[in-house]
Amino acid sequence: MNDPLRIPFSACPLCDSQTLVQEATADCSRHPLYKQPLSPVMNWNHCTACGHVFTEGYFTPEGAALVFSSTNTSQKLGQDLERQRMLAARMVEKVLPYVSDGTWLDVGFGNGALLFTAQEYGFTPVGADLRTENVTQLKALGISAILKNSNWKRPAPSSA
Repeated sequence: MNDPLRIPFSACPLCDSQTLVQEATADCSRHPLYKQPLSPVMNWNHCTACGHVFTEGYFTPEGAALVFSSTNTSQKLGQDLERQRMLAARMVEKVLPYVSDGTWLDVGFGNGALLFTAQEYGFTPVGADLRTENVTQLKALGISAILKNSNWKRPAPSSA
């Protein structure tokens, strides 16, 4: 991999196996949010040990900032909310037989429909997202929101 905005995985990020096979290559240059200097090519690997499929590397902080500097229309807070609430209600109802209150965490909350719907069912919503604009807007509505950067570090394998 020759991409200065990605850090290559040396092994599978789930099981640490190095038995990887290239699964697919995709051209992202036509994606509406694609920006240079991001590489237009994404390569996907397949771990033969555990079956995990993943990109060959994760973004540097600079690459992640570039990727998450824009938002798809469908992921903007409040976008198509009423229609999405019907889908979100079905998800919340699947959880209700097991738990009917407490904190509802939505990681990558997008338009917020699941958080707003969980709140209507009595949960305390908390959103985490990589997009500053969405986090700021959710907080302005009185819902707890966390801006999480994507500077992901692969944990060291456990010795247990």
